[in-house]
Amino acid sequence: MSAMDFVTVKMTHYFNLLDADGDGFLTEEDHVLMGRRAAKEFSYPSGSSQEQQLIDAYRSAWKGVQLPHADQEGRVDQDSFLTAIRSLFARPEFFEEVSGALIDSVMSLADIDGDGVIQPSEYAGFILAQSPKMSRADIEESFLRLDRDGNGVIDKSELERATIEYFTSNDPDAAGNWLYGRPPAAV
Repeated sequence: MSAMDFVTVKMTHYFNLLDADGDGFLTEEDHVLMGRRAAKEFSYPSGSSQEQQLIDAYRSAWKGVQLPHADQEGRVDQDSFLTAIRSLFARPEFFEEVSGALIDSVMSLADIDGDGVIQPSEYAGFILAQSPKMSRADIEESFLRLDRDGNGVIDKSELERATIEYFTSNDPDAAGNWLYGRPPAAV
């Protein structure tokens, strides 16, 4: 498998995590459900303003990244998803701006207490909102790998490096491959 194929394998893995119902499509409703799952992980009551903030953040991510690639029924299939993600990183002149917006989006979803870092429980809530089937053991291992300085939190620079590695790295041993849980094996 070539290095570029490994990036595609990771992005396909990410699509499959987000497609929790396994229907082969991502929709705005999937993102609403992610917001609800995140709220549940953080023990926010159904219908609360905290739940609505999370739903709105996931909807914003949907509208900014996926919606432009949706079909007439408002669905994004795996091929369109891969195209959307690749387009975020394809043009060097926009790479910094796009990756910065993506990092800010992830921080707004994961940094629940707003202290500027992602705590282990926040990371777990963020991951389980996107992939409710992920094991706690994989989430814990992922967090430890992403916390490069070992201080018990993931800061914005660690998140940025992990995001860039996840979506662009040809190195199967890069720590950023763990951003969304145990990475698929490079073949």
